[in-house]
Amino acid sequence: MTWGSSRDGVFTKSPLTGLYAESYSGGRVPEAVGATGFDAIVIKGCAKDLSVLEITPEGALFHDASDLSGKDTFETEDTVKQK
Repeated sequence: MTWGSSRDGVFTKSPLTGLYAESYSGGRVPEAVGATGFDAIVIKGCAKDLSVLEITPEGALFHDASDLSGKDTFETEDTVKQK
């Protein structure tokens, strides 16, 4: 994330092909992640079940998200915000 730009990047490597991809976004998420004090977050592997990642200044927590399965983007956002 570039300080003051409110932009972030997500960089991935396909486990199937080994190819890399990247995506950039803006809005409130980059600012919120930056406020945790982390410069980068590396996630390796995959969860066995649908999960939500919570990032705080103390670290990262994974939460069960089975209740989000089948919801559209707007319903998912509303449900996560309520939690």
